[in-house]
Amino acid sequence: MIRRVDRFYVLMIRLSIGLPLFFAVASCGALPFFQDGRVIADSIAARNGWRKVTFDVQTFVITGFYKSGPKHGTTQDLTVYIEGDGRAFINRRTPSRDPTPHNPTGLRLAMADPVAPILYLSRPCQYTTQDTQRECRTAYWTSARFSQTVVNALNNALTQAKTLTPFKRLYLTGYSGGGAIAVLLAARRTDVISIITVAGNLDHRFWTDYHRITPLYDSLNSADSAQKVAHIPQVHFVGGQDTVIPVDVGYSYLLQMKKTTRSRLIVIPEMGHYQGWPAIWPALLAHYRPDLTKHS
Repeated sequence: MIRRVDRFYVLMIRLSIGLPLFFAVASCGALPFFQDGRVIADSIAARNGWRKVTFDVQTFVITGFYKSGPKHGTTQDLTVYIEGDGRAFINRRTPSRDPTPHNPTGLRLAMADPVAPILYLSRPCQYTTQDTQRECRTAYWTSARFSQTVVNALNNALTQAKTLTPFKRLYLTGYSGGGAIAVLLAARRTDVISIITVAGNLDHRFWTDYHRITPLYDSLNSADSAQKVAHIPQVHFVGGQDTVIPVDVGYSYLLQMKKTTRSRLIVIPEMGHYQGWPAIWPALLAHYRPDLTKHS
């Protein structure tokens, strides 16, 4: 079903392209929250043969995981996944002391992607240890989670990754808050040839108003960069049952573009914010990624 919203169209799809909902949700599997998120991520990476990497960007040390192998597109292409906000808050009012995710959906999406090479990047202060922890103030995963400092740090990590390898072009994919970071990075770089987001927080001003929570005063808003990245092919997947990042956040982002011919908002009515995305991810990529890359 296609829904018209002002200047653009939104595609509403059922989970008929690959896996039924009961399988998609059940296969994710709940993780015990008492486990250390660092141990969980290392275990996931080790089982899938990914290599742990770190990028010293002065302000922070950014942790990542890397999968090499046969390359898609050309030998100059690198797919990059950016993690969500992680465990930013313990409850509605109490920030976490450590934003490391206990169930890293962004990492699981990266692991479910069949292409290679892929670089997964965490957000600042996720997966850090006493040796790598710098400037880890709670603002960087709360009010300043999308600040210039954070965007610069991840931008520098991408640049470092390119200096160590022959890659010249980037496919950016971001989950939740990582989707906002993907857009903000693409607006600052000239080597990004596609953007994919999953449950992305693409307009945090709309989002905080919607939930009636404190605005992210110290953060850049990706919706303000929507027009600047309108020329980049992009697809934004959102869940119709997502109460964390509702569908209207995606609508608000697209409304900032004068032309949306290269942008698609895909609403999957059965999906929420957390569980199920990695299980259906290969099918979604197989269906929609060819349209993003055919003109690259």
